[in-house]
Amino acid sequence: MADTSVPIGNEGRTNGATPVTMLSAPAASTQRVVPRNGINFYNADSASVTVTYQKNKGGTITILKTAIIATLVYDSYPGVIVLDATNESLEIVLAGAVATVQPYWDVSALETT
Repeated sequence: MADTSVPIGNEGRTNGATPVTMLSAPAASTQRVVPRNGINFYNADSASVTVTYQKNKGGTITILKTAIIATLVYDSYPGVIVLDATNESLEIVLAGAVATVQPYWDVSALETT
């Protein structure tokens, strides 16, 4: 049986210091691959924010990148991310509350079975 790849994506807003799942764990025998610059972040708030992109594998957190993003500035994750376990998800979290507006994010990936 040949491998099948399907483009998938998600978008949303952060929730302060509460982690938000950007990309949920794949099904069994499936991989979700986020390409370079496949995560985009826009700080629409009136103040700088500290954002962290992280992998959550069954409660074990691996920080991929933490950055301070100025107001009205875009950021992206420069590397490739592979989710290949049924308990492995991609999350985004801020260091604290925002001043006025929760920042936006979006993620693109290929799901391969």
